[in-house]
Amino acid sequence: LEAAMQYYRDQLVAQGLTERADLASVEGGTFSMVFEGGPEGKSVVVQGVALGELMNINVRYEEMD
Repeated sequence: LEAAMQYYRDQLVAQGLTERADLASVEGGTFSMVFEGGPEGKSVVVQGVALGELMNINVRYEEMD
């Protein structure tokens, strides 16, 4: 999980987005991260789930309040 989180952190910060550390979580083989500064003021949400040796990662734009 840590390597995947660092990858998305590096890539999205390099694109000018800002991580909302207060919304980040790592728990029980899952993680969630939020970055502000996406198109049209939307945030980028990155969520991952470890599946044994594999990982399912979802990335989406979302309006945050």
